[in-house]
Amino acid sequence: MHINSTLNQLKAALPKGQLPSSYGVYYKNTLVALCHALEDHILQQRYADSTNKPLVLVTFQQGKWYLQEAERYLEIAKCSREVAGRATARIRAKPGSPLFQIVVLPPILLVN
Repeated sequence: MHINSTLNQLKAALPKGQLPSSYGVYYKNTLVALCHALEDHILQQRYADSTNKPLVLVTFQQGKWYLQEAERYLEIAKCSREVAGRATARIRAKPGSPLFQIVVLPPILLVN
């Protein structure tokens, strides 16, 4: 595990560096499958009004992976109140690729 990973920062901030027993660490492929299942659920729902539509938060490790999913997230946005995402700043969109508004955010630091 990378020394500056979020999990290592969390462990360092906790007493004795111990994570709670209920805190699980999952493999990336498991998390991706879970996310796709949640996305499919959102796409299959028909909401009577916008107050019941979900708020979708998504994070991509690299901007190129967002671009692979951009069309899907445009469809998800139609079924959601809002879609907010985060990816690395290095997104090179091909002409005609759908992009949401890009906002550059500063790196997140954990404070002891």
